[in-house]
Amino acid sequence: MNQRILRFTTLVFLVTQLVSCSSSDDTVIIVDPENPVGTQVIKDNNLISALKEQGYGFEGNALKIDQKVLDTKSLNLTGKQISDLEGIKAFEHLEEIKLADNKFDMEFDFTALPTKVTAIELQGNVLYEFYNMNALKIQKLYLPEQAKFNMEEILTFYKENKEALEKGTVEMKMVEKGELKTYTTLREIPDPILRTYMQETFPSLFPNAGSKLDIATPMRIPENTAEFHLGLYFNLRASKDPNYDKTIDPVTYDNTYLYLEQTDEQYMTSKIENYEGIQYVLQHKDYGASWVDINNNHQVKNTTIEYLKIPDNGVTWIWMRNFHIAKGVKITSTSLKRLKFEFMSGFKTLDLSSSADWFVGGALTMSDLVLSNCPDLEEIIVPKSKLPDMQAGQLQLMYLPKLQKADFSHLNAFWGSSYFKGLPVWNVQFPRTLTAVEHNLNLAFDKVMLTVHREKSIELMHKVETSAPKAAFYYSGLDETGKWNNTQKIDKNGNIL
Repeated sequence: MNQRILRFTTLVFLVTQLVSCSSSDDTVIIVDPENPVGTQVIKDNNLISALKEQGYGFEGNALKIDQKVLDTKSLNLTGKQISDLEGIKAFEHLEEIKLADNKFDMEFDFTALPTKVTAIELQGNVLYEFYNMNALKIQKLYLPEQAKFNMEEILTFYKENKEALEKGTVEMKMVEKGELKTYTTLREIPDPILRTYMQETFPSLFPNAGSKLDIATPMRIPENTAEFHLGLYFNLRASKDPNYDKTIDPVTYDNTYLYLEQTDEQYMTSKIENYEGIQYVLQHKDYGASWVDINNNHQVKNTTIEYLKIPDNGVTWIWMRNFHIAKGVKITSTSLKRLKFEFMSGFKTLDLSSSADWFVGGALTMSDLVLSNCPDLEEIIVPKSKLPDMQAGQLQLMYLPKLQKADFSHLNAFWGSSYFKGLPVWNVQFPRTLTAVEHNLNLAFDKVMLTVHREKSIELMHKVETSAPKAAFYYSGLDETGKWNNTQKIDKNGNIL
């Protein structure tokens, strides 16, 4: 009898030691350290190593969900080279997570975290986009420096929690010049020439006519439609360029640096060296100018815009020249109709799919796509409208040595002047069926198109001649005198006339 009482008492004691309250006050989970309630696969090897360092158990790459995991309310994973948080939700009672100085790149989705997390540290990562912040009840948020450019999720969070921030019940900080400081909506425009231009063009964004721009300030009329023009986007004439080479295609070189020698006021923006700050206008929800052109006229590609975002705010034309966009281009605009990128590098993909009706209207809406001398571009994702209207485009694809994918097979017609040059590896996808049109149009091809892609180029010219009687075809290359000529007429079979 005494042995039975002893065994029962021991069992009660062990069960008491192994009881853990779950997220529901009415439910208990009994967790035996030798037999955890389950496991969770962790994909990131650096995350696995960091958790092992803190004493968490693993079976291979699967985290043992034992009492230690369920009791954890705070995790310090600072500086562990982590880039993927998959599996972290196993810490279902986690309230604070420190992820500073890791390898999270470009974007962070807050749904990757356990639902009870209220404190997150992200400083020291390179993050521009933040998703699903409202999935958590955030009370403490530390952000990397790049968050200053985010005028959607981060700015919205700030506005919605402004009262709590002022009372101190919510803490929000961001890295500024290497130091973690209280978040504000005031931004510096480092380049004095750009700052002066923006103060004159968008004065309402500078409170009390000060030197800092406030990203939370609404744009006034007519500033919200003021066109943004920086630098010059066209080359000087040959007679003005002492180094002009008549044996190469003028499209392949940029002599706009010669404008830097001019002292007239109209050339002042050509001298801008740091373009940081244009994002605050381009991404402003109230901005909807018809035309924005930003041209770096220095000989060296400008690197001060690491990430270019064109949001859905009404801008219809974007022209840019001579920038290296290291972190890529993101377009979410639905109204974009014209895009011109010249001497642009750093991005492999150009996704235009958000502007689904890009080519609808053709010449009436000036729908065109001009891409030249973009050495890293590999893929263009071309929009395809669901509207029954005709889709016509002016296409100028020139000197894109790595371009592989770009499907224009859904277009119904061309308008204006379309050029196809310097496209050695493109899997050519020209329009399949062309609609009859009465307007004038020009198509030009270079030696690469008429040799490497000869069959498809000739097939296109035959289709165009049938559908557009006023069409003309041209060869771009050296003429009989040894000079480059873009206006050598050819017939539909590619023969020079």
